[in-house]
Amino acid sequence: MLDVSLPDMNGIEIARELKSAWPEVKILAISAYPDSLYVDSMLDAGALGYLLKDNVQDELVNAIQSISIGKQWLGKGLNRSSET
Repeated sequence: MLDVSLPDMNGIEIARELKSAWPEVKILAISAYPDSLYVDSMLDAGALGYLLKDNVQDELVNAIQSISIGKQWLGKGLNRSSET
């Protein structure tokens, strides 16, 4: 799990670096930002899932199960900009 917005770091850049160093790593982005720009950026950087912090309690287990088998997970109400 990786937060999109960190105090001293950029979660999108961290995701890119993680995928570059360990291509097999599965990243679930956690964010307060539902904007498709953030969703697109994290998925393009290598995250398999994107979950809003407000929905973590309801969706976390399903999100982890999904990305653990290589399936993309987008939390409730989230879309990529190309899907709107």
